[in-house]
Amino acid sequence: MKRKEYRVRMAPNVKRKGFGLVSAVYSEVRKRDGSKSRKYIVSSNTALTAREIVKNYRNRWAIESWHKDMKQNHGYGDCRSANFKAFEAHINFCLAACNL
Repeated sequence: MKRKEYRVRMAPNVKRKGFGLVSAVYSEVRKRDGSKSRKYIVSSNTALTAREIVKNYRNRWAIESWHKDMKQNHGYGDCRSANFKAFEAHINFCLAACNL
């Protein structure tokens, strides 16, 4: 089992001019080679804990990577149809290609 060395710090209810209250999170992960990876994340949902904010960010990044893969490798963004049924069929074909 691999163990990650990380730490999270949070500054809740930070006032942002023109935006309102936010939660600022600092996340640091120690890699195997001894280097550190740092992320600075801001969330408008002040009810979340620091770990929940980092987890949501990680999930969001996985979704962005999936969309990028679908557009680059499976033709997800190449539909030129004006008909909605044809567009819907194109999306279904792209998802089938991804599953194969």
